[in-house]
Amino acid sequence: MLSALGLVVFILGYAAIAAEHKIKVSKTATALLTGVTLWLLAATSKDVTQDLTHSGSEIFDIVMFLLAAMSLVEILV
Repeated sequence: MLSALGLVVFILGYAAIAAEHKIKVSKTATALLTGVTLWLLAATSKDVTQDLTHSGSEIFDIVMFLLAAMSLVEILV
């Protein structure tokens, strides 16, 4: 149910961005509203804590790798 609603929100947001000149609304405002709505839909799902923990750990791993790599490059150059 939530995935179908999310798909509808995404398609409507995409269409609103494509019709920016006709509806006289900024692409940025439309994209932000669409993104916030999709995040709210995701937050209402049952397993959001597990998903966010998994995504957060992956992001943390990438950031730590990049910080280490940038530090090595800075030292060697």
